[in-house]
Amino acid sequence: MSLTFEWDEEMATGIEAIDVQHKNFLELGKKAEELMKDKGLEENQVTEIFNSVTDYFERHFKEEESVMDEIRYKRITPHKECHQELLSKFRSIDMSGIKEDPLMVLIEIKSFLQDIIWNHIYENDRDLAREYRRYQKLFKHMEESRQVERAENEKKFGVIIKEDNMTIAYLMWDQTYRGNAVLVNKEKGTGFLKLSTLEYNTFRNDLFALMKAIQKTFNPDDIEMLSIGDVDKQFCVHLVPKYKDDPEYGKIYVNHEDFERWPREEYEKLAAEISENYKI
Repeated sequence: MSLTFEWDEEMATGIEAIDVQHKNFLELGKKAEELMKDKGLEENQVTEIFNSVTDYFERHFKEEESVMDEIRYKRITPHKECHQELLSKFRSIDMSGIKEDPLMVLIEIKSFLQDIIWNHIYENDRDLAREYRRYQKLFKHMEESRQVERAENEKKFGVIIKEDNMTIAYLMWDQTYRGNAVLVNKEKGTGFLKLSTLEYNTFRNDLFALMKAIQKTFNPDDIEMLSIGDVDKQFCVHLVPKYKDDPEYGKIYVNHEDFERWPREEYEKLAAEISENYKI
């Protein structure tokens, strides 16, 4: 560890924006050291660096706190209190003697900046960095799992029409019945009987919205609903538009293994049309 204003890899948080700002902070410290060597040091030079540090603290602390909010940092309250205390202490530096002795004021500023390196960057910020890395590792794992699950769903169902908090609506690859779609519960292993009242109402509202969108887009004579909960442990409801001029109208829907597969862009175009009419 170093108490100079040189970058030390032990200061690195792994959060690019914060690390860049910390390096900017060190540059302010170096500037203060350089000014101390100036025998013709003037009041305005010290005032300028004081204002630059104040501005830095305000911007940097806000950036750090946005990261803390994002990862729901456990020690967010004491860390924010530390920020306020540091800013308050720095602002309270006695500038009244700057005309008579600008060097003494500059020495106090430089000393304060060195304390920040030890007490804040090496201690508080490194703890935040550890929490952030854990969060990123978990988030990456969750995102990878999500991508795998989406790929599996797309292969099994079709192209996404719309995603909501609890459900995803897919346009089925099998378009023997134009507008054939399915509403899938995101959470696997949650069958119909395992849904809470709130989850049931949410799913029902999403289902009704999808049904209305299909009705508005294709104007079918009826829409058949098929509920499936024991396949792949993923609860879903199929919505199959039915048309009176089709020979299978009035018959129970069955899978068509020999359906015509369209180019993907045609599915995406049709899904976008349904999405335009999808309102909860």
